[in-house]
Amino acid sequence: MDNPVATALRSAWAEVLDLDLDEIEDDSNFIALGGDSVQAMRLAEIAPLRGLDLDPEAIFQEGVFSNLLARTKMRATPAEQQDETTHSPLTTDPELIQTCADTCGLAPSVIEDVYPPSAMGAYFFTGHQEHGAFLLQIVFQLQNDLPAPSVCAAFEAIHDRNPTFRSRFVVVNDELQTVVDALPLEWHNASNLEEYKAEDRSKRVRPGKPAVRYGLICEPAGESYVVWTALHTAMDAWTRKLLCDDLESYLADPDAFLHKPKRPPMRKYLDFLKHADPAPAGAFWSTYLADLPPRTAVEGSNTLPVGSQPLCNQKIIRKFPLDKISSKITSTIRLSTIAHAAFAILLANLTSTTDVHFLGVRASRTMFPGAEQIMGSLLSIVPIRVRFSPSEPILDLLTRVQDESNAMMRYEPWGARPYFVARAKLEGKEAGEPASERAFYFNWYPKGTDPFERRMCTTDGSGPEERGTLRVVEEKYSPHTVAGGFGAYDNGGFFRVQSEFDDRIYSGDLMGKLIGRFARLLEKMRQADGGESVESLLLEL
Repeated sequence: MDNPVATALRSAWAEVLDLDLDEIEDDSNFIALGGDSVQAMRLAEIAPLRGLDLDPEAIFQEGVFSNLLARTKMRATPAEQQDETTHSPLTTDPELIQTCADTCGLAPSVIEDVYPPSAMGAYFFTGHQEHGAFLLQIVFQLQNDLPAPSVCAAFEAIHDRNPTFRSRFVVVNDELQTVVDALPLEWHNASNLEEYKAEDRSKRVRPGKPAVRYGLICEPAGESYVVWTALHTAMDAWTRKLLCDDLESYLADPDAFLHKPKRPPMRKYLDFLKHADPAPAGAFWSTYLADLPPRTAVEGSNTLPVGSQPLCNQKIIRKFPLDKISSKITSTIRLSTIAHAAFAILLANLTSTTDVHFLGVRASRTMFPGAEQIMGSLLSIVPIRVRFSPSEPILDLLTRVQDESNAMMRYEPWGARPYFVARAKLEGKEAGEPASERAFYFNWYPKGTDPFERRMCTTDGSGPEERGTLRVVEEKYSPHTVAGGFGAYDNGGFFRVQSEFDDRIYSGDLMGKLIGRFARLLEKMRQADGGESVESLLLEL
């Protein structure tokens, strides 16, 4: 019979993994049961509510239930009696508030807060002002007689409950500031979807203007749409997931949604960055990037003229089944780990090197418990380095990649700068000069983040029967200021791979072939047995 600690821990696993208690045995593995890094942090968040003192790092180090149980104990003080983590006080500087109000054309009384954004947020805002980059437009279609008033009420409620969606950005004394207002959202009405989308994409989010825009399009033929447009500074892929979660929750039961606790504010993440000691991160990245080799150009790529800015202007999307791919050796290895390793081997095949490095996009939702509930851009760009020997077993490679990924989680926000500095030195550039931006980035999207696979519905209130449906039918980014990127979405039964690229550097034919090669590499790595070596992956695919 379980002791109180085991009972509480088993209950926490069951909630996070959406399983019955009897499905969690002493030798159950968190990853094998479908857990990932974000669910691990969710486990760390709810553990105190069950009276458990659980170290978040132990979740990543001890995947087996019994092993994690051995490192878990009851809290000395119940969670409800613990002091909550305090956030920075809301801005009270009247001069700053007045300046921001004047810039935004608002009355000071409607300004709720003012604070500097994260470094990545500032980067997105600057890139948008200079190049029109980093703007996302999502088109939701109202289907099956879904009433527009219900959908409008859903967006209005979500907008009201999330300060990030009510943000604007201004420069005061050469410092970028986030300005949060207390105003309700403003609907932009139109009767022609194509005309609205084109005009909406052509309008940049200028300083002092809302970072999120809402369009309601009711066409004469009867089709209705909501167009949600957001600056990357105010959102990321995980925020897009949370938006769909909230839409789904509201449409299913508006009253229940409005009684839910509000999500943690963006300030919680900014406070984390403000109070974190960067020294350990500096030491980690210094060791991780030591003796970084020069990048080898991908065969078939071109070089832009000096001074030109890379801009991803093309996209290719492919879908591949996962349910037909058997996994022989990777029950304790996350699918995201296999994907990152497969991408590294893809680059190794293209560049004939055994020390590969590229940029990885991290959601930074594993920084602290509760981060997975925050709406806003928590993204970090981190260097991913994969070194291997052709003779080593594939499982050894995957285990090392996963261990290194776990180790860097706490240091993600500080990884980009040392990488760019190291690359600039390799290219013989002065400190402060930008390094060449011809390399790929890789972005892994966990379950729930693919908007095209989401289905948000109303019910009649008496049961789960679906009625009106809200679905994402189109998503379009303005060009990113990078040369090329791969994104892979985990959708359970299949994964969707997309490649965005600057067609002046990489051809569509090349990128299409690389998507196919990546998918085959991922399949081979999941099917490999314990005796297969990395050399088998380096053969021509």
